[in-house]
Amino acid sequence: MFDFTNTAITRSGIIFSTLFYFTILLLYWKRCTKFTYIFSTKENKNIFFLVLLFSVVSWTNGDWFHYKLIINNPSVINDNASNMETFYEKLAQFVRHNYLLFRIVVWGSALALLTLSFKNYKIDRACALFLLLAVFINYFDYSRSALGIATYFAGLSILTKEKKLISILIGAGLILLAPSFHRSTTMLVFLTLIILLPVNKKTIPIIAILLVIMFTALKGYFASFMASVIESDGDLSAKASFYMTQERNAIVSGSIIGLIIGYWKYTVFYVFMICESVYIFKDSNYKVLPFSIKAIYKVCFGTFIFAILMYFFNIGHMAFYYRFLSMTYVPLIIIAVYLFKNRMMPHKVYMGMLWFGSGYLMFDFLYRSAIGQ
Repeated sequence: MFDFTNTAITRSGIIFSTLFYFTILLLYWKRCTKFTYIFSTKENKNIFFLVLLFSVVSWTNGDWFHYKLIINNPSVINDNASNMETFYEKLAQFVRHNYLLFRIVVWGSALALLTLSFKNYKIDRACALFLLLAVFINYFDYSRSALGIATYFAGLSILTKEKKLISILIGAGLILLAPSFHRSTTMLVFLTLIILLPVNKKTIPIIAILLVIMFTALKGYFASFMASVIESDGDLSAKASFYMTQERNAIVSGSIIGLIIGYWKYTVFYVFMICESVYIFKDSNYKVLPFSIKAIYKVCFGTFIFAILMYFFNIGHMAFYYRFLSMTYVPLIIIAVYLFKNRMMPHKVYMGMLWFGSGYLMFDFLYRSAIGQ
């Protein structure tokens, strides 16, 4: 059966991904930035397919090739030496070590679960998929954690959708299942309890302080847990170390482009979080929000606090600051599209967020196409 033959990042692969990315932006930008545009079933399917295809042939990130070496190597999988969860090892054996099929199953499942979440939160699925591609695709397509994160938020969407026993059981089941697809989502499972807390303008500072106290008190546990996950997930540690080394080198060398690329990608998350928080609590917006949107905002808020604390405490050699911050792309997408489509966020603010977020990827793709790496 057909499988990929490329084994390393190449300029042609980067240029292909760049052209593919800009083509999808041109096709859907205008339609996905209108308040009133209603997508047909065919359009929803088309953009789903395009995002999936882009994720399957993600030839611009090193982990794509790292996973290929593992999946194509039966001895690594059969000897349980892949450092991956059991599910992925069994899947690799099931697809007979075909990397193409492996990526279709893993990222196809993750995208299907995200689409289910978008449906449960009653947001425009095409707009949400477009925002995923335009701004956050580098965080979705680079690691198997995408499936764990998608499973968690699909469970949360079902758990908070309606107060029925069957919904609670299915939602809780998916939430508890998420760590089976990536160990780091265990922390999201613990954070789920935050949905029970009353969050508003007055309580936000109190909850933030309580999270800081809890994190500080359990710092030893968190450090131990992170160490165990990093040890069993070598690609995460190496990737994070590589990113941080790049940024330090950029600062030392004074490379303007290095500084821009190094910090712009993180700033996108803060811009989205700040803008969404402003409009969630603006006037009477929070009072009319459904419980499900309030719940996912609370989880997003808690995850942000934990990510920042991991940065300041330097836990996991910065690997988990990056990992935890990147986990918020799902709630950030859902909240942004919900606020925009329900006219709780001005069009110009939403467009500013979209331009800022997609601007980073545009710049990154074009720069990497120019230098060929």
